Amino acid sequence: MIPKLRRQITIVIMTVMCLFLVGILGFSIYSVYHMLQLQTARAVRGPIQREEHDPKFRTPVALVNLTADGDLVVENNQIDFLTDDQVREYVHQLSAQEKDMGEIGPERLTYFRRSGKTGTYYVFADTQIDRQFARDQVRSMLLLSGFAVICFFITSFLLSRWMVKPVARTWDKQRQFIADASHELKTPLTVILSNTEMLIRSGVVTDSRNRQRLDNISAESKRMRSLVESLLTLARSDNAPDRPPTEIINLSFQINSAILTLEPSVYDAGHCLVTEIDPDLSMYANAGEITQLIEILIDNACKYSDPGSVIQLSLKALSKKEAQLRVISYGTPLTPKECTEIFERFYRTDASREITHGYGLGLSIATGIVNHCRGSISAESDGHRTNLFKVRFPLAGSSSGTSSSPV
Repeated sequence: MIPKLRRQITIVIMTVMCLFLVGILGFSIYSVYHMLQLQTARAVRGPIQREEHDPKFRTPVALVNLTADGDLVVENNQIDFLTDDQVREYVHQLSAQEKDMGEIGPERLTYFRRSGKTGTYYVFADTQIDRQFARDQVRSMLLLSGFAVICFFITSFLLSRWMVKPVARTWDKQRQFIADASHELKTPLTVILSNTEMLIRSGVVTDSRNRQRLDNISAESKRMRSLVESLLTLARSDNAPDRPPTEIINLSFQINSAILTLEPSVYDAGHCLVTEIDPDLSMYANAGEITQLIEILIDNACKYSDPGSVIQLSLKALSKKEAQLRVISYGTPLTPKECTEIFERFYRTDASREITHGYGLGLSIATGIVNHCRGSISAESDGHRTNLFKVRFPLAGSSSGTSSSPV
């Protein structure tokens, strides 16, 4: 949980800082090109407005006057590579166009046209230097922005570590408390349960009410022991190093073995289990964890299925690298919210589905097992009667073939 929280904080900080940086960068680039446009407009309009070229303008320009008699007079040409003949040719090209301002020629000269008392004036400006300056400015800002993003990431990462330290300490203490409390509760619960069972079997208590009380003590002690064992499992999962399994197991064989063990309980619950399992699928996993995962999914399906309904379990190879386990049950449908939150610890569904007692830890343990195998687990519902749990496993090897059997 702590690494995930740290990543979320880093992402939030980076998002805010990058949005702020993008705003500044966008405004800066807009300012650069806006100044370029203003400089270009001043360069091409200045000579006409002053009727003579103003030497203060650093942008090279060429001023041409097309008189009313049709004569072309090049009054000023500061563009070194532009000859008077080229200027006249450009004027002839522009005389047939309606736009009074734009670009022309391979040199991308900016032109401006305005009618005056003595004829029509054409101004050509060489803005290559200004455009190159603007590109250099933008390139420099982009490089600085990239460097700033790297600095933001390092700062965000360090800030996230500092911000989650109090949460990490509290989380570690909570996990340690759960582990210690579970260990401490396990022994007295075992003593209570064993002594209660001895009293029931001995027949010393003959009063029916007292025997009922002993049965209640035994039942609640078993429920409490189940809770303690689940808490211990979660504590071990939290404290275990985050390393993937190194043992290759036959996933198909392990699931089939778990199903055979669960056959009596499924039958006693009044359900029929139908399986369809591809043979010889192998993966890196712990055999005991896979068995526990199947027990959790089947037990969950039995609890929340309609009486006498069929539970379907299938294992299929999606590709050479991935397999999918599906458990389908029929009963009260899960809501979209429940499909997302049902894997959280101590999450309980609404009262309409609470037909059995539970603590909301089974699917959380299943999630930990799947994550340890580097897989994924999810829940779906058609909103009417069908609930589906899907688990994706990374495979170490697979082969084709399918076996199908009712259990």
